[in-house]
Amino acid sequence: MDPSSSNYLYLFLCAVLILFSAYFSSVESALSSMNKIRIKSYADDGDKRAKRALRLEANYDRTITALLIGNNVVNIACASLATVLVVNIFSLLKTNISEGAVTAITTVVTTVVIFLAGEMFPKSYARAHSDEYIMKMSGSLSFLVTVLTPVAFLFQSFSRLIQKLVKSKEEPTVTEEELTDIIETIEEEGVIDEDQGDLLQSALVFSKKKVADVLTLREDVVGIERSMDQDEILAIIRNNKYSRLPVYRRDMDHILGFLSARAYLKAVASGKEFNLASLISKPYYVSYEAEIDDELAKMSKNKTSIAIVRGKKNEILGIVTVEDFLEELVGEIFDEDDVVNHEFMKLGGNYFDVAPTLFLADAFRRMKYTPPVTVPARLTVGVFVAEKLGHTPEEGDTFRFHDVLVCVKEVEDGRLNKVTFHIETARLATKKRDASAEEVTEE
Repeated sequence: MDPSSSNYLYLFLCAVLILFSAYFSSVESALSSMNKIRIKSYADDGDKRAKRALRLEANYDRTITALLIGNNVVNIACASLATVLVVNIFSLLKTNISEGAVTAITTVVTTVVIFLAGEMFPKSYARAHSDEYIMKMSGSLSFLVTVLTPVAFLFQSFSRLIQKLVKSKEEPTVTEEELTDIIETIEEEGVIDEDQGDLLQSALVFSKKKVADVLTLREDVVGIERSMDQDEILAIIRNNKYSRLPVYRRDMDHILGFLSARAYLKAVASGKEFNLASLISKPYYVSYEAEIDDELAKMSKNKTSIAIVRGKKNEILGIVTVEDFLEELVGEIFDEDDVVNHEFMKLGGNYFDVAPTLFLADAFRRMKYTPPVTVPARLTVGVFVAEKLGHTPEEGDTFRFHDVLVCVKEVEDGRLNKVTFHIETARLATKKRDASAEEVTEE
């Protein structure tokens, strides 16, 4: 064969091999970048190409092994042919360039061409059109994987052997921290709005919340002593507007059950004599250490919306409602009679949204919390937060002030707009129990 003709053949074969390299690289990129949820939706609609793409993704290890084998084979073959081609060209030109220089030139040229034409450009295109591209190539890729299955199986066996020797720890595909970052990213990209993002973030931390985080302390619970007369009970119902009230004997350590305000008013309106005990529902108890998602399911199953919270020694710590649980997920739930105060807003589970302009002492007073230290009367929440942090507040900044967890909730254009205070009821209740125990010991 004429040397010049063979050179054209080598050049043609190099071009074909580069095309194959581009194919392998682009398909690999599209497979790893495709939107699995969207492809599954296409498959559910009957798209055969999408079904093939899902099968390839389901057998990702075998598919990627076949692609790597093919890509390495064509790249090595291309480099070898390129070397022969360059050597032939320089021999025809009858130059005095050394063999080492020829090898260096061949290596540089081949690397640049394969990197640009066989890797970078194809991968960039495939990543930008991953769903459409992987469905188009699913047929040829399925055929390729089938053909290379024996070789791929051999390499997979070696891989599994190495994994057994290394004994790497299995980890979840996506961690909770990564999922949080994903939600923040798609919120920034406009896929979901801020409210939807907040709801998803709340759902992630919902299962971590304990009953102790959302209960209402017993000191703040409004109840009815069973010996109260009708006028006293009606006054309590009228002044507090709670749908259910605990009924106790002597004190809150002896709760008999819960009284439905509606049922009591209906009984009073009938004009007939009735026994208060007949209107009291049986008490439902939960542990302060229980997780709220578990208790929400249990309370729903038991058809109760309110429960008594007990500590480690079965002492009564307070009460908790289904509404308290739901407010951890969706935020404050307002009744039609509630008046929205943008300066100070009580949320569920002893959470409070406070404006930075409110005086700290006033905020604690409204929270019914007495700190163990004296708070300056004219100290605003904004100044208090800045002093404690030691820098300009940023969203997400948190610190603890005795039994109160303080979190910067909203900052706009460098200005603090809203702060969340959370009275950590478990810590507070523990301190109060310890203080009571010390008083008994001293006596």
